[in-house]
Amino acid sequence: MGEVIKLNKTDHEIIEKFLEEVKAGNVTHGAIAYRCKDGGLEHILINPEHSTYLIGLLERVKMELINQ
Repeated sequence: MGEVIKLNKTDHEIIEKFLEEVKAGNVTHGAIAYRCKDGGLEHILINPEHSTYLIGLLERVKMELINQ
């Protein structure tokens, strides 16, 4: 697994590259979580029909964050 990418508000190139990968069909599963200015929590799931893959992905990301 690759590293967890920490985005700043100005990292638009990385976000645009990710969107291109999604559009090209190169991303099989994914989860994006973010908080809005009003405090609301939002999320986007890519291929949510396979929740076990997403749970495994999130667990791997969690472990990566804990070990930093």
